[in-house]
Amino acid sequence: MTRLEKTRNLILCALFAALTAVLSQIAIPIQPVPVNLATFSVFVAGGVLGAKRGAISQAVYVLLGAVGLPVYFLTRTAIGNTASVLLMI
Repeated sequence: MTRLEKTRNLILCALFAALTAVLSQIAIPIQPVPVNLATFSVFVAGGVLGAKRGAISQAVYVLLGAVGLPVYFLTRTAIGNTASVLLMI
């Protein structure tokens, strides 16, 4: 793998992590549970990047939330937004 390919992979993984962060803030108000577009972003990342790079991009998304950035869907839970998402993983 050349240096250019490594850089391209790094940029694509970062872009799809950012896309997931943006789309997770958009919700479709279906009752009783609202659905956000992060699920769509995960499938697109896997389809476009492939399994390995798609998984890396979503791991970056989870790590961004784990360090405290507000990338998860804005809900109110008893244990906190970041903790509730990380417990599901």
